[in-house]
Amino acid sequence: MVDQLRDETPTESHASSGKRFAKRVLFIGWDGAEPVTLRLLLEAGRLPHLRSLVDSGVALELAVPRPTFTQSAWTSLATGKRPHEHGVLHAFHQVAQGSELRPVTRHNRECNALWNVLNRAGLRTHVVGWPVTHPAESLDGICVSDRFKANLWTPPAGPTVMPAEAAQILIERGMAPHQVEDITLGQLLPAHAIGLREHARLEAMCRDILAQTATLFRAIRWCLDARPWDFAACVFPGIRRCHELANWLRHSSPTAAELCESLVAGCYEHHDLLLGQLLSQIDDSTHVMVVSPTGNACTTMCENSDANTQSLMGSVPRNNGLAVIFDPGVSHRTGMSPRSLLDVAPTILTLLGVPYGKDMGGRPLEALFEGGLVSEAIETWDSHSPHDTFQVKHELTAPTEDTASGLAHNQEIEHLTELGYTDPFDVAASEVAVQCQRTATLNRAISLMDAGLLVQATAVLEQLTQQHPDWFHSRSLLAETYYRGRRRFAAREEIDWLTCHGFENAQLYLLSAAIEFADRQFDRALEELCCARRGKAIPPGASLLAGNIHLRKLNFPAAERAFQQSLEYDGPTASALDGLASVKLHLGEYEEAAVYALDALEKDMRLGKAHYHLSAALYFLNKPQEALQALSSWAAVEPRAAAPYRWMARVYRLLLQNLQQAQACLHQGKAVIRRRKHSLEMARVEDASISTSAPWRHAFFR
Repeated sequence: MVDQLRDETPTESHASSGKRFAKRVLFIGWDGAEPVTLRLLLEAGRLPHLRSLVDSGVALELAVPRPTFTQSAWTSLATGKRPHEHGVLHAFHQVAQGSELRPVTRHNRECNALWNVLNRAGLRTHVVGWPVTHPAESLDGICVSDRFKANLWTPPAGPTVMPAEAAQILIERGMAPHQVEDITLGQLLPAHAIGLREHARLEAMCRDILAQTATLFRAIRWCLDARPWDFAACVFPGIRRCHELANWLRHSSPTAAELCESLVAGCYEHHDLLLGQLLSQIDDSTHVMVVSPTGNACTTMCENSDANTQSLMGSVPRNNGLAVIFDPGVSHRTGMSPRSLLDVAPTILTLLGVPYGKDMGGRPLEALFEGGLVSEAIETWDSHSPHDTFQVKHELTAPTEDTASGLAHNQEIEHLTELGYTDPFDVAASEVAVQCQRTATLNRAISLMDAGLLVQATAVLEQLTQQHPDWFHSRSLLAETYYRGRRRFAAREEIDWLTCHGFENAQLYLLSAAIEFADRQFDRALEELCCARRGKAIPPGASLLAGNIHLRKLNFPAAERAFQQSLEYDGPTASALDGLASVKLHLGEYEEAAVYALDALEKDMRLGKAHYHLSAALYFLNKPQEALQALSSWAAVEPRAAAPYRWMARVYRLLLQNLQQAQACLHQGKAVIRRRKHSLEMARVEDASISTSAPWRHAFFR
């Protein structure tokens, strides 16, 4: 059977058409790995194989599009699109408009995944254990779904392995929990844990985690050897499951904190050991990516979890993942700004010489590769040929035995309901289904808001609030969208409603503080921030907002302390670094101001204020040419701003004694103002013509 699955070397028909940078790409996913835990274990030398990849490659933080629960995050990575585009908005979905819920499958995904694109481009692909890949699909390679050998209540409908001839081989190579050796179990569960009352359950769960990890590991090793490949991926859920087990143990036995740390660290070390064995199976010409799109806090599905919160004042949200990319041609730069999770799929496609879709949310990370990575793009990969369309529709609509039985069951329920009978279990199931549907709608609004589509997000939330007027989560998010859309009065109305109905949390107080700050009510804003900080954890962006408030109040020592606190809690964000640059400018510490501004621009070159603060610092340091260069960059990132040209005129007049060039800069600034006024007038004329031709708009926006 193995010989039947083995092929010879790839033929020309399997070569991609573009300029190929990588011979092969091996992708290893560690689901639920926390960047903080990884960093501590790396510094302690407990992850030697991952350490070797970091030292020889580059490590990046990945900003994960919200919502960030496991199924959605991994689908965003696979498709390069946001959740509202790929359609995986909840861990479950309703069956045939009924009350029955089932885990999401790849049929719920509304666009092509990375391996579909590679398959259509003629490349050989192995995919093992990737979330939301069941049922397994036909590829030029081997597909092992995320439900292969999983511990499920009911056997999954549909194949877990494709092609079918590989299924039996992989089933035989799987490992059962009772087959886990005691020495392997000891990596997670130390011998002294036997005294715990939860020991029996702990041992069973650890054996199940290790068995699932070993099964996936054996599957990907066999796939790498069974057929030639261009792209191979395996996602291990063991780290996420181990974090969840440790959280359960902390709540069950508060005295087991040391055991929890040992359990989690042992799981990371076990995965690092398996990573080393996989690395020994490939050659040096293979690109390696080790990626975790979400940490433990972002892997559970929750309507209002911290994973779905985001800073209101520009701070980086705490839903970052991590990517380690290894290749001899990778640039070994440190301190790079966080990139988007959506950049991973376009980067893999570009490495393999396949054009990425312009409709993807990310772009290839060309700057990471010193060997001249060149990308190509097409409009989209989501247009199907007639054969593909028929196949997809057939997969989505073909009635299965379970679907047919479910429809018959629903007809029986309708008949009993007509007779006046109501089963309490059916009522409970219906309520859960409604909750699932409204949470999915809420997640769609979250995704739309993150994409900057505030009008669409607001419309979804307003409709959701009308359907569920007493649901706090939708109203809280609606208040945030109103604020971001500069509808502060409407945002206050939602906040007042929530407050009057007894709902309060740190994010809501932070939002209220941001509104007071926008209205220049600085003392009130500080009062709201005090309420936001009453909890154990300071919400992202709270310290940054405090720094901006103190800066406006000209309380520079307090502003500096707040910005430093923002660096500590939220990380070295561009906004916090730029805030420190502004403080140093006011204090006359121009060299430090220039350093902080440069650090901010390293994080975000599009931050106009940082260009301004850098140019001002250079001006006071009597460096006119450098100041002019910073001002030119400011004008480039903010073409509608006239201030850069006024500052250029000042530099030319006072430092360079060039009155003619100063006058030319002033004329350029006036031209920018004229163009801005003209565009505003044209917008008013266009709006008036639309209002005249469509009088219904007056009633709609009243």
